[in-house]
Amino acid sequence: LISQSLLHFFIESFTVVCGLISLLGCVGKVLIMKAFISLGLKDVFTISFVFVAGSDLVYLLVVLGHIACLALIMIERNNGYRIWFATDPFCVHVFISNLEVLLYLIPILNTTFLAVVRCACVTMPLHFRNMFTRVRSLCILVSFCLLAFVTYLPVVAYMKIEMAFDERVNSSRLLLWISPKRDEVKVILWIIRDVAITLASQVIIITCVIIMARSLRTTLKFRQEATGASRTYPNSPCDTTKRSSHREDTHTTGARGQKLKSSAVKRARVFSQSELSIVRQVVVISTVYIVCNTPKILTEVTALFVPDLTLGKAYENMYTALLGLVIYCQSFGSSINFLIYYRYNTKFRQRCRLFRK
Repeated sequence: LISQSLLHFFIESFTVVCGLISLLGCVGKVLIMKAFISLGLKDVFTISFVFVAGSDLVYLLVVLGHIACLALIMIERNNGYRIWFATDPFCVHVFISNLEVLLYLIPILNTTFLAVVRCACVTMPLHFRNMFTRVRSLCILVSFCLLAFVTYLPVVAYMKIEMAFDERVNSSRLLLWISPKRDEVKVILWIIRDVAITLASQVIIITCVIIMARSLRTTLKFRQEATGASRTYPNSPCDTTKRSSHREDTHTTGARGQKLKSSAVKRARVFSQSELSIVRQVVVISTVYIVCNTPKILTEVTALFVPDLTLGKAYENMYTALLGLVIYCQSFGSSINFLIYYRYNTKFRQRCRLFRK
């Protein structure tokens, strides 16, 4: 379906575009971590933001390593293996690709946790502090890291780099060795990690956004009604009684009522904008996450039903191109969060402006 020349063009384009996105993303993640750490790790939200940024930063650094390996592979192939390296770049590329799969589960779980925490903060504000303490949140986030490593180590255990003869370069060099048992283990873990958990995380995030939006809408409506009631109170029967006997007192009371009225309206307006900002931030982050993970889900599900869509099989070129698209989307999703925080998070925006000064 995809010729070798077209695949080479795709890899070269992917190397340049994805490399720039990942590099900019790394800079953005460093700024995010610096900004939130300077604000103080006092609450679960700040801690979660730092963990999400940290996991994304590690992932993007691995993506840069992946791109470097692709560049070395293209150098060998474009020169007909007249130029070659002591270690086959492809075997390093495979190891790094598996490391990407291992690490990307951490941002998935961290993003899901952040959505759940925000949802709980809005829907259960009285119980929120007891549910998500700093220590408990740190334990959960660290357990996500351990889970990602432990669940994927069996796949990496059936791979190694060993010295062997390579016909392409007519010499011995370090090549990749993969055990026949690896595919059996990979399929099981692949279904659990890459399909089930990714789908479940998207469902959870969408559910949290819907619940939070409804709760905020109800809260906002209630407070607006309460504000409306307080606006009518200064002009109630008490004010009418005063009007018949004391004109000056009526004027003073009306002035105070107008002042209270404008103050209440101002408070309601600020609160409304703050709530909408929270909803928009979570909705945008969730939408980016869902869109950028959709190619991954589609690729994994398709490969599940089309066994030849994998490396070393009939549709190897197609699978390689799809993996490149998946990594591109994931890198974009991991890199764009800086712009989202800067747009919707006031404290983060103010801190970044201080950095510029």
